[in-house]
Amino acid sequence: MSNETELAWCAGFFDGEGYIGYHYTTPIYLQLRLEIGQKDKRVLERFRKAVGRTGVSINGPHKNGRSTRYVLGIHNDNAIKVFNLLKPYLSEVKLEQGKEAIKEYEAYRERHYSATITTVK
Repeated sequence: MSNETELAWCAGFFDGEGYIGYHYTTPIYLQLRLEIGQKDKRVLERFRKAVGRTGVSINGPHKNGRSTRYVLGIHNDNAIKVFNLLKPYLSEVKLEQGKEAIKEYEAYRERHYSATITTVK
């Protein structure tokens, strides 16, 4: 299978099953997250292989009652790289979610970086 075919598959999979957004891990640190949860680890392995393994982790199994779940996670700049790989194949809704999350993350990073520069003088 061609890499283009795999990326298109990844985009469809992410479109239906994935999440891109941000949250604060502490009151002062914002993290961009691209995540997909799944019962079967093999589909997450396929996704990871197609987008490149750097910065892509698969955690689990996590037990919730009788169900088991694995979570593929990509954070910060690595999430932006993977999102950009999938962008040509994503739905309008997922594109909007991703662009908004990345915009917020980059604005946070700019504010944080600017604050660090001004305090170091």
